[in-house]
Amino acid sequence: MAQKEIVYFVGAGLSKSLERLGKLIPLMYDFVSVMADYAPDDPVILTTLAELENAGVFAWPAQEAHDLAKRVVGSAADRSRETVGRFRDAMKRRPAESIEDLLLRASSEGERQRSPALDELRVSASAHAPDRFRYAVSRLFGVWIGWDVDWSPVERFLSHQFKSYPLETCKHTFISFNYDLLLDRAIQRIAHDAHHPNEPSWHSSTGYAFEVGWYLRDPEQLPCPSVSGGLVCRGFTERSEAHPLRLVVPSNVLILKPHGSLNWVIRHSEDHQSGEAGLMVDPNTPVFLPLTDAESLDYWRAEKQECANIYYKPQSNTNFAEAHCSIFLIPPTPPAKKTRPAFLTKVRDAETAAITRADEIFVIGWSMPPTDEDQICMIRSCVTDREKPLDALTVINRGEHPEYFKRIADKFGTPQSSLRVFNNGLSDYVERVVDGAR
Repeated sequence: MAQKEIVYFVGAGLSKSLERLGKLIPLMYDFVSVMADYAPDDPVILTTLAELENAGVFAWPAQEAHDLAKRVVGSAADRSRETVGRFRDAMKRRPAESIEDLLLRASSEGERQRSPALDELRVSASAHAPDRFRYAVSRLFGVWIGWDVDWSPVERFLSHQFKSYPLETCKHTFISFNYDLLLDRAIQRIAHDAHHPNEPSWHSSTGYAFEVGWYLRDPEQLPCPSVSGGLVCRGFTERSEAHPLRLVVPSNVLILKPHGSLNWVIRHSEDHQSGEAGLMVDPNTPVFLPLTDAESLDYWRAEKQECANIYYKPQSNTNFAEAHCSIFLIPPTPPAKKTRPAFLTKVRDAETAAITRADEIFVIGWSMPPTDEDQICMIRSCVTDREKPLDALTVINRGEHPEYFKRIADKFGTPQSSLRVFNNGLSDYVERVVDGAR
């Protein structure tokens, strides 16, 4: 008897549902407003928002934000608490605009309407927008959020799923569009607790659909000078040594991240050129994973996130090789999503197989935005190739309009009448379905 296959499409709404008071997690349309709250205490996030403003990518003009953005960056930057606080407030007063639209405008020469006096400033800010976006997201989750979230909804959901569909007989594939490691860390923990004693639990060496042969040791405790209150955080130095990671036989739990991940550290191209997705990567790069001594997932917190040196010893070389590396994230724009290093091709192949064979699908917190057209096309193609209809399609989101659910049903080839809709968030689903099943 063939094993049952469950597929989960996961978006930012899941991470948002785990946030704690004072630890806000941004979505697509509140990215600027939420990140502005962190800007006064984080120079990387501050610079990212200022340079987005300097790039002239906002559709709505805001003179105060425009003037202050020029003041808080540059060789003569004014980063006094008063000035930075005013800049934060000015950015929070801006009308909501999608971060996807902002980054797309930054990468589009045709959309730049500038006066000659500001051309150099705006061109420079636009050119660096994808990389600055990556650094800001890395700082947000690696330094400010970390593991300080409300784990209860996702852990209760996963425990219920792994109990209802046991790992010995069912395959669970999570297609996550989130850069953060919240879902990954929860799966690593809950799958370990739920797996059969004779079956391997999810392991980072094979659990992402490609083999990861190297890990970076548990980082030392380093002071975080940008964090008030005398806090410390874990952080890698500019020079880290990689060690061989034991390969574990793949289990029935798979995490696919087609947009990259905050713990995928990869090698740059030889000439360090930049493209629409930011710094170009070696297409055959190995992937290095930051892990704790217990092999738990961790964020990459290099002092210089844009380029750290990693030393490792390939089997073909008796000497240590040096790689210039950074985190692999694909910014949320259609041009950037054309990036295809070899390991990402394996991720997409696994996606195709999972969607084609799925018996049941869950869509959790994924808004299916226009910039995910490549994923939508993949779904359409896979639905066409399916041999039988889905047994069930469950959509868990918060406050979506009817048109959204119609689109979901249409793209997955399921009648609207058979769609299982839960439109009050993951916590509500857990309370109604998971707790109700006890």
